[in-house]
Formats: sequence, C-alpha cells, structure tokens
Amino acid sequence: MKLILCGGGSGDQNTLANQKLNEIIDHNKPILYIPLAMDENEHPYDGCFEWINEELKSVDKTGISMVRSFEDLTSRNLQDYSALFIGGGNTYKLLLGLKESGAFKNIRDYINKDGVVIGGSAGAVIFGYDINIIASMDPNDVNLEDTKGFDVLSGISIFPHYTNRKSKYTEEENNERMKMFTDSITKYSEKIGKVIAIPEEDAIYISEEGVQVIGTKPYFVFKNTTVDDGVERWFEKYDEESDEYVSCAMSENTDDFYAEFVFFKDGKINKFVSVLSFYFSILSSVYYIACYCNNFFIPTNEFIGEFVSIRFCWSSWSSW
Repeated sequence: MKLILCGGGSGDQNTLANQKLNEIIDHNKPILYIPLAMDENEHPYDGCFEWINEELKSVDKTGISMVRSFEDLTSRNLQDYSALFIGGGNTYKLLLGLKESGAFKNIRDYINKDGVVIGGSAGAVIFGYDINIIASMDPNDVNLEDTKGFDVLSGISIFPHYTNRKSKYTEEENNERMKMFTDSITKYSEKIGKVIAIPEEDAIYISEEGVQVIGTKPYFVFKNTTVDDGVERWFEKYDEESDEYVSCAMSENTDDFYAEFVFFKDGKINKFVSVLSFYFSILSSVYYIACYCNNFFIPTNEFIGEFVSIRFCWSSWSSW
C-alpha cells in the first residue's frame, strides 16, 4: 500500500506530494486519472484532463490515461498503471459510483497489492473511515446510505481544505466558514471518532512502514472533542476598548490559550516548542501534527517520523 492523500490543493501547493509520487511510482507505466467525482456538465472531463497533465508535469511518467465513467474504470486492469490519481468533486457521488460499479473492490485489491494511489479532496476523503465527515462541505444529492470509506487509517476520517481561506469570500465569510467546519468536525469526532483535518498544502503518505505527513502547514487531529469547549472563541479575541469579544482570524487569537508541540524522535520526547515559536520558526522541513482535544496529553506514535502532538491546551487553541 502506497497512498498519498492530499488536502485538495493544486499547483505549487502539491509540490512535495508530487515529489513523493515521483519517488515511488514505476516510471515505465502510465498514470490513470479518475475525475469521476466531478459533474461533467459543470466540469467537462477534457478540461480536467488538461489540468491533470499540467498538475503532474514534474512527474516522470510514460503518460496519463483517463476514465470517463465508472464502467470504464471497472473494465481497466489497474495493474497496468503506475498510480491512480483520484480527483476531487462530490465525495458522495464518487463513493456511490465506486461501490455500485464494483470499482471499490478493484481499488482495494490494487492497493493491497502495493498499488500507488494519490487522492485529492474527495479522492482523499474516501480513504478515511466515513465520508460523512464531509457533510458540511458536500451535499449528499445521490442519497448514499453506505458512507463507509476504505478506512486505511483504522477508524480515522479525513477532512480536506481545512483552514484554507478562499479569495472569493470576505474575511467575515471566511471566518464563518471556518466556524462551521470546525463545529461540524468537532461534533463528528465526538460521535464517530478521530478526524485528521488537513489544509491544501499538506498530504498524508501511508505505506507499510507507517504514516508520514508531507507539507508546509499545520494540520489538526480532532479526538473526542466537545463543542462546548469554546470553539467560538477560536474566532474571537478580547477587545479592551469595547470590553467585548470581537470576531477575528485564527491567527489573531493568541490571548486565551496556550499549547505546545511535542516533538518525538526515536520513539522518545525530544523537545517542546510553543505554538507561536514553532509557527514563526524556520522549521518548515519538519513534519508535524497539531492536535486539539480534551485529553491533557496525547503521546502519539500513531504517525511515524520526527513527529509531534499537543502537550496540552486550554479551552481552545490555534496556530494559524
């Protein structure tokens, strides 16, 4: 199994993920592109094909082939390809088509035989435990009932695009979107289980050796959290002049919380670094994990490498 699950970015945001892809594929086989999460009426597949060729231009490959239907995907011998690239779109549409066509089983067999898959956005979410984690972002217009994914992380669900701020929205709209996403993930984690929320600049690489994060931004693990722990305060700061809490971006909220990253090396705690010290340091090459939870301390070797967890946090925290 070799999976690269991306936060949904493109272009320069995926530079490190594409470098990893280039390291692990058989360069003598083509890549199979699967754009089927997209609605072809809104996003013609010819345009998607142009996008993927530009997206993977730095990857050494013999070519890119594209499927246009789930039936087409089911008919392919996946072993003929160096990797499958499963693109974004509506996660429910994608998972329904995979399961109804039989392609879901074919992909599972492929990854169990050491196949390589890179998935972005919806193409990453389906490899988590349950795609209902994405309900605040994707509508279930296809009325999918069986929402269980490939569950390659043993009960952990995946939420992409987290903390990314869209230019088409105002600052206030972006803050409201983040509140909605955070509230949705928090409720889900309390009822269903752990969630990894990743920004567009990050990817999770999963292999037989373990799990590694590739990227340049903090990502978040929600575990057994509760909504009444002050999620709203993630987006508010105290204004002394008005003696009230006012809306703000996550990056401005540094007054009411404190948290530290715990760095692990060779299975032992290596050092502690505060959130702000870490964020403004030059340690961009260090992989890291940011956890928000009710637990006082989470030792984690669930993810390999020189990795970190949160030592502790008060009612809320952010490194953004």
